[in-house]
Amino acid sequence: MPQIKSAIKRVKTQNATNERRASELSKLRTAIKKFKNAVESDSKEDVSKLHLEAERALDKAASKGLIHKNKAARDKSRLNKLALRNRLKIDKLENLLRDAIDLEFKYKNGTYREDNFLKLFILNV
Repeated sequence: MPQIKSAIKRVKTQNATNERRASELSKLRTAIKKFKNAVESDSKEDVSKLHLEAERALDKAASKGLIHKNKAARDKSRLNKLALRNRLKIDKLENLLRDAIDLEFKYKNGTYREDNFLKLFILNV
């Protein structure tokens, strides 16, 4: 422990700053984790909202000096890549489902025979 009065004050302010920085970094990590978990669970509505929150948290951390601005840009780029990949995956699944429904409708109307229906559905999946 320091003996000088100004050094004692500095230790107190350093501890307060460290706690505040740790709290802000924790909020940043939590926002990013929530976004990544939403991407893994394929929830379309939550992903866009959480993506904005994660980007906002990164910008805020960079402006406060918690992380370097280049790290913030790099992390935002990676989050954008994840969000785009998630959108493409969901769109692909929706298209496959639409095709399956279309094939089933055509099968019920007699357009496709049974063996052709199964082959076409398996090839599309």
